[in-house]
Amino acid sequence: MTEPRVDYERIYRAVPLFSDFNEDELDRILSISRLFRVEAETPLVVEGESGTGMYVLVNGTAKVTVRGGDERETTLAVLNRGDIIGELNLIDTAPHSATVTCLEPSTLFHIDTEAFNTLRAEQCQAAYKVLRATAPIVCERLRQINERIASIFTDPERSMAEMARAKEATT
Repeated sequence: MTEPRVDYERIYRAVPLFSDFNEDELDRILSISRLFRVEAETPLVVEGESGTGMYVLVNGTAKVTVRGGDERETTLAVLNRGDIIGELNLIDTAPHSATVTCLEPSTLFHIDTEAFNTLRAEQCQAAYKVLRATAPIVCERLRQINERIASIFTDPERSMAEMARAKEATT
């Protein structure tokens, strides 16, 4: 008995990042990516380590955390279906600024950085569409960080009191 054929194109088309890709563009991205499943508590990227590409969460959830100077873990965000992870790996080679761990069994696909860079060097339209689709996401995340920082400096006493309460709650 043969296993049922997985319709990868249908899965990728369900991800908003690829909604406006034509068939050829989607085929090019499919050729440099792989679809896979992971169990709960699987780290996808680790703070301080170099990455290998960008992940897209096809289904499942993942949490984004950072470690402070006291090694305490702080959750920055929870990611859901269609969210991207490690997108900066498609642009630079700096180490990850956070750890992303799946909270439940999840399906993802991974776009390999080296293969993506080859597509870019070939001036492949699909590579530029990926970058254009990820740019607004990166911008929104940066805006959210800026708002958090601004709120700390707007009322530093309140912010310090909130941080002290949070620290007490975890000890």
